[in-house]
Amino acid sequence: MTPRHQNQNRRKGNRRGFTLVEALMTILLLSVGLAAVMGAVNLGIRNSGEGAVLTQGVFLAQEIRERTLNMNFADVAALDGTTYGPPINSHGETISGMSGWSQAVQTSYRSPNDPSVEVGVGASDLVYVQVQVAKDGNVRLTTGWLVARKE
Repeated sequence: MTPRHQNQNRRKGNRRGFTLVEALMTILLLSVGLAAVMGAVNLGIRNSGEGAVLTQGVFLAQEIRERTLNMNFADVAALDGTTYGPPINSHGETISGMSGWSQAVQTSYRSPNDPSVEVGVGASDLVYVQVQVAKDGNVRLTTGWLVARKE
């Protein structure tokens, strides 16, 4: 064998390292994988934030619920069309640190035989209270309950 053939055989048999194409393909695959992981992390963080907003909304609706438990029937019915912004607690006091949040209350008299049926104002001893909790003008939670005259 000539020295030239020895060099060619050594290059073919003893290749070490990666070619440029192999390195680029590896970088491409790792980049795609990293992008997918970052997308999943971003989605998780966003969902966690939405859960916190919903929890806050439930808390604010519960404050109105507690407030209606301590009111007489006529005062509950009179809440119709009331909006609290900033929101209030069950004692009617403004809750600090809740800028951008609001609680909108609507009431309607309901039939005692079928609470899904609205009746005229004062025509029943049953009122449906609906609360919409909003953050920065976007409704985050709507809930409601029935209040019966106790007197």
